[in-house]
Amino acid sequence: MPISNDHETKLNRMNRASQNVNLGTILKQVDNVVNSGSPINLLNISSSSGSPLLNVFQNGSGSSVKFGSENDYLSINNRGELRLTGSAVVWEDLRFPASSINPPGGIGGAAVDTADTPFIGTLLFDPASVEICVGQAQMPHGWKEGSYLSPHVHWSPISTSTGSVVWRLSCETANVDEAYSGSYTYISEVASYVDGTLNDHILSDFSDLSMTGKTLSNITLWRISRMATSGSDTYPQDARLLEFDIHYQIDSLGSNEEYVKNG
Repeated sequence: MPISNDHETKLNRMNRASQNVNLGTILKQVDNVVNSGSPINLLNISSSSGSPLLNVFQNGSGSSVKFGSENDYLSINNRGELRLTGSAVVWEDLRFPASSINPPGGIGGAAVDTADTPFIGTLLFDPASVEICVGQAQMPHGWKEGSYLSPHVHWSPISTSTGSVVWRLSCETANVDEAYSGSYTYISEVASYVDGTLNDHILSDFSDLSMTGKTLSNITLWRISRMATSGSDTYPQDARLLEFDIHYQIDSLGSNEEYVKNG
């Protein structure tokens, strides 16, 4: 005898409720398991093609739900803490718009553009002498501890002249309760060509900044210089700094404790 649509709908609701109870029961049972060895995969739901969709696994600290594949996944443990692993890790920006950077003043400080244009507040770096700006960057709590940083500058030429601009980034980083050496431990230079396009928005990438051994709330002291006296810097006009920013990887929404990433 055919099943009516109304009966079929009720059966579907019952099946879904049964599935929810089963998953909830599994998670409850998992929390009672004590295992100090390698993680045990207790539930694995895959697509028709065999791609993993959902895993429930147990390790020494309790149960977790894992969405994704063996090495690339989002997981939520029995304390509600979210983690991103492998290709699930995402990128974010630490941003320093030129208008928010306070040049050090005196010798070597880049000039602030005060003209009443959309570029007001940006920094102008001289073509004849080395000028600088400085700042500090504290890593956010969502940062994947120890992962490298990708710093770069956004800038524009102020004329239709051609040539290259050489930018230098100098940095020193220290964890909380770790002393700075007092000298820059990272220096990277990049030369970017100006093709004569007025106000062209150019992005110049520095080399990756290693953060091996660095932990939550470390602070990087940074300095940006235009190396105008370098033989490779041939653009004869000011170079306008729009923004300095640092790409960094995120593996969580934040830290489990106020000053510790994994509590």
